[in-house]
Amino acid sequence: MIAQFFVSLLYIFCFLTVGGILKRLISWSTSYYYDFLIGFACTNAVFTFISIFLPVNESILYIFLIILFSLTIIYKKWLITYIYQLVNHSLTKAKQSPVILIIIGLFIIITFFQSLYTPNLHYDTALYHVPAIKWIREHSTIAGLANLNIVLGYNFNIFPLYAAFSFENLFGQAIYAINFTTVCAFSLWLFSMIVNSLHSKHRLLGAVFVLIIYNLINYYWPHVSTTSNDIIVYILVVSILLIGITYQSNRDNIFPIVILSAYVITIKLSAGPVLAIAIYIFFSKNYWQHGRKALTTIFISAFILVPWLIKNILITGWLVFPFPYIDLFSFDWKVPLSDVILQKKVIDTYYLPEKGGSGIHQITVWFFDQSSIDIITMATTFMLLCIVFAKLIIKRITIVPLYTASIIVSTLGILFMFLSSPSLRYCISFFLSAIVLCIKLLDTHQAFYRYAFFAAGILVTVTFLKGNWYHPWHFAKNISHRLLIPYPLESANTPKYSYFLIDNKIKCYYPLDTDQCFNHALPCTSHLLNNIHLRGLTIEEGFYKAELSK
Repeated sequence: MIAQFFVSLLYIFCFLTVGGILKRLISWSTSYYYDFLIGFACTNAVFTFISIFLPVNESILYIFLIILFSLTIIYKKWLITYIYQLVNHSLTKAKQSPVILIIIGLFIIITFFQSLYTPNLHYDTALYHVPAIKWIREHSTIAGLANLNIVLGYNFNIFPLYAAFSFENLFGQAIYAINFTTVCAFSLWLFSMIVNSLHSKHRLLGAVFVLIIYNLINYYWPHVSTTSNDIIVYILVVSILLIGITYQSNRDNIFPIVILSAYVITIKLSAGPVLAIAIYIFFSKNYWQHGRKALTTIFISAFILVPWLIKNILITGWLVFPFPYIDLFSFDWKVPLSDVILQKKVIDTYYLPEKGGSGIHQITVWFFDQSSIDIITMATTFMLLCIVFAKLIIKRITIVPLYTASIIVSTLGILFMFLSSPSLRYCISFFLSAIVLCIKLLDTHQAFYRYAFFAAGILVTVTFLKGNWYHPWHFAKNISHRLLIPYPLESANTPKYSYFLIDNKIKCYYPLDTDQCFNHALPCTSHLLNNIHLRGLTIEEGFYKAELSK
C-alpha cells in the first residue's frame, strides 16, 4: 500500500512539474487537467526515446528525477505560484458542491484499495504486457523482437513509463500505479465538469458525466491494478473529444489536444480516429494565429511520435504494426508478411460472434449480444447524432466549427469500430463523447432532468457494489497483509516452462500449459519455435525468422 501511494505521488509530481514548466516556457493558459496530461505524455516520450538506446530501469529514473528537481529549483518561484493557484482553484470547486466532492473522494479512495490487488488478472497483462516491460527494463530496443513473440510487436508506448516507475529492484516486485493515478486526475476533472453542469442547470448533461464514471467502472475497474492500457486510452479519448465543450472556457486547450491526439494513438491504434480532430485544429485559422504555441505543439507531437515509430521499425521491421498495407522496409529482422496478415486477421475477427454470417448480419448479431445498458447507450447515441446532424443541416442550431468537428470525429470513431474490430471496450469512449456533445446542444434545462442525474448516480452505486471485491471491508481485511507493497501480478497456478536453444547458443523459455510468459526470465516466447535465429552472437543484436522448408 505504501509503495503504491509513493509511486502515485511521484507520478503526480513528475506530470504536474513537467506540464507546469512547459506552461511557463510556452506561455499558454491551458487548464490544470490538461497540464497534467501533457506532463504525462512528455514524460512518457522521454523514457520511450531513452529505451531505444538503453534499458529503462531505476537508474534512468533517478537521473530523470535529478534533472527534474534541478528544473524545479530553477523555476521554484513560478511553480510555487502555480501550485498555489491550483489549490485555490480546487478549493473553489469543492465549496461549490461539497457533497459531490465527498462522493468522488470516496470513489478515489476505494479505487486506491482496488489497485492493490488483482481479482481478475488481465489476460494480455501476462501474455505480453509484463514480458514487454521486462524486455524494456533489461535491454535496449531489440531488432526483430516480434519474431520471437508476435504480440511484442504491438509496442504500446506506455510500457517504457511502466518500466521506469516500476521500482522492481527497490520493492522486490514491480509497482504499477499509472492506472490509479490517471483515474484520480480524470475523476477530479469529471467532478469539475459535473459541478459546472449542475450550476448552469444542465442536469441531464451532469447525468451523462456520471455515466462516464459508470462505464469506467463497468469496463475497466477490474484491471485498474494491472498494466492494461485500455483505461488510459478511455480517459484520453474522452478528454480529447470534449474539447468542443472545454474550448469555450479556455481557447488555449486546443494545443494540448493536438499533442494528446498524437500521444493516444501510440498507446493504442484503435484510438486512431481522434487524429482527425488534431488535423482539423492544425488547419484552422485559430491555431496559426499563435505561431510560437503552434510550432511548439508540432515539435512536442513529433517528439512523441518519432521515437515510437523508430521502435516499431526496430521491433517489427514495419512502420505501423500490424498493418501490412504500409510496407516500406526490407530489413533482415522484418516480421514476415504472412505473420502480419495473420495477426491483423486475428484482431479484426477476435470480437465478432462465432454464429456465422458476415457483414451486416454479423454486426447485428454482435449488437444484440451486448448488455441491455450497452444497447441502450448505442441506440441513444445513434438517435442523438441523427437529431443533431438533422438540425445542423437545416440550420436550426449554430455552433462553433470545433464543436461540430468533435461530434463528427466521435461519429468516425464509432464507425471505425464497426468496420474494424467491434468491441465496446475499445470505443465506448467515442459513444459517450458523442452523447455528451449532443446533450450539451439539445439540453433544455428542464427541472425533471434532475431525476436522470439521481438515476445515473444510483446506477453507478449499484454497479460499484455488485461484486464482493468492490466492498471497502473486503479491502480492509487485506491491508495488514500488504501494508508495504500490493499483490504482485502473477498467475494463481505457477506455470511450467521448458526451453529450446536458439542457434545452439541462447536458451529461450516457453510455457507448457499456456501461452503466457508472465514475469519469467528472458528470452521467453509463447511456444516452441523452429525457425528463429540470432542476427549476431548476442540477444542485443536481434532476431530474424528463416523460411521453413516445405
